[in-house]
Amino acid sequence: MKGVYYDKSKQLWMAHYKDPLDPSSKKRDISRGFKNKIDAERWRSSEQTLLDAANRGDMEWTSWQEREAKRQMELARRNTQFETYAYRFVEHFKQGKKTGTGRVYDVALRHVLEMPFTHGRVCDITEDEVQRWYYGDALKNQPDAKERTYQMLKRICKKAIEDGLLEKQPCTLPHVKHSKRGRHNVPLITYEELQIITDNMPDWCRIFPYTAAMLGLRISEVCALQRQDFDLTNRRVHISHGLNRGEGDRGPLHLATPKTESSDAWLFIPLRFMPMLTEWLHTHVKPEPDAMFIESPANGYDIASPNTIRDYFKKAACIAGRPDITPHQLKAAFSTYASRTSDGPATQKAITRHDSLEVEAGYWRQDEEAQRKAVDAAGDLMMPPTDEDYRKRIKALEEERARLVAQLDQF
Repeated sequence: MKGVYYDKSKQLWMAHYKDPLDPSSKKRDISRGFKNKIDAERWRSSEQTLLDAANRGDMEWTSWQEREAKRQMELARRNTQFETYAYRFVEHFKQGKKTGTGRVYDVALRHVLEMPFTHGRVCDITEDEVQRWYYGDALKNQPDAKERTYQMLKRICKKAIEDGLLEKQPCTLPHVKHSKRGRHNVPLITYEELQIITDNMPDWCRIFPYTAAMLGLRISEVCALQRQDFDLTNRRVHISHGLNRGEGDRGPLHLATPKTESSDAWLFIPLRFMPMLTEWLHTHVKPEPDAMFIESPANGYDIASPNTIRDYFKKAACIAGRPDITPHQLKAAFSTYASRTSDGPATQKAITRHDSLEVEAGYWRQDEEAQRKAVDAAGDLMMPPTDEDYRKRIKALEEERARLVAQLDQF
C-alpha cells in the first residue's frame, strides 16, 4: 500500500503522509509506527479518508496526536472512579493548609463519600442526584457540616470539569451561607452561669472558662498559653501560639502559629480578672518561663488537650443548665460585651482580633487607654456585682432622680 513501508532501524511498519496544514511547498512528513503491516495499512487508510473529507471541506482537520489525546481523555472520563479521584484531589487541596483545616477537609470528604452516587464513575454524577441528596435527610441536623460537604463536592466536580472528566457542573445550587442562625440565637452566658461552670470543672483546668471569657480566646489559644506570655505589671497577655499535631494530624500536640495573622497580639487583661489570674499563676503554674498555663494531667504530656477540656466543659455547662453553651460561645460573649463598651470599630478590632472591621478601622485612631477601658468594662459585665458597684448604681439613680425632679419643678 502506498504510504506504508518497513523501517529496519526501528523494526516498525511506518505509515506516513504529508501534513495538510503545513503551508510550505515541501510539506512536513507525518508518520506513525506499528508492529505489523496490517495495522499500519488500516491506520493509513483511515487517515486518507479523513484527509479527503478535509480537502472537500466536509470537516476541519486535526492531527492524529490531537485525536488520540481526545480519545484518551474520553476513555479516562468514562473510566475514572470518583472515590479515587476525590481522595487525590483532597490530598492536593490540603497542601499548604494548617493541620486543623486539613482535618475539616477530611471530614467533608468522608461525608461526600457517604453519598449514594459517589461510588461509581466521575462522569455519572448528575445534577438530580446532587439535589436529591441536598434536600434529603443526610446531615439534616448538622447544617454547617452539610454546607461544607456540598462545597467540597462542588470543588471536586469543578476540578473534574477542568480535567475533562465531567461535561458540566452538577452542583448548581446557589451558594449557601453558613447556617449561623442557631449559634447566634444562643443567649449570652451570665456571670452566675459562668461561675457554676467554673466550679464544676476539674481543678487542673478550672481557670479555663474565665480565661476564655475574660480574654476572648479560642480554646486552643488558652491551652497554648505559657507563663512567659503574661505581663502582669502592665496587665497584658501575649497571644502568640495555637496548637497543632504532627504530620498527618497525628502525634502529640505542640505549639504552632496562631490561626490567623491578626490572632497574634498583645491583649489587655480586665482589671477584675487580675486577682483570679494572679492566684492561678502562683498556685498552678510552674516557675519556668515556658511552663504551660494549663498543664495536662496526663503523664508525659505538657500541653492540655482541647478536646479533653471541651468534654469537661460540656458536662459543667449541663450542670449550669446551659447545654447550648460551648467554649467558643465564651469568645462570642466577650466580643458581644466588648461591642457594648468599646469606643468604636478600631478598639473593637484590636481587642477581639477580628478582621471584619479592618477597612472601617483603617480610618480610625485609638490608643491603649481605650482598650483598657473596654476590656475592664467587658470584664465587669461577666463578674458578680460588688458593694461598690451597687453604691455607684444607687448614686447614679439618685442623681438621675434629682435631675428629673428639677425638670418637673420647672413645669
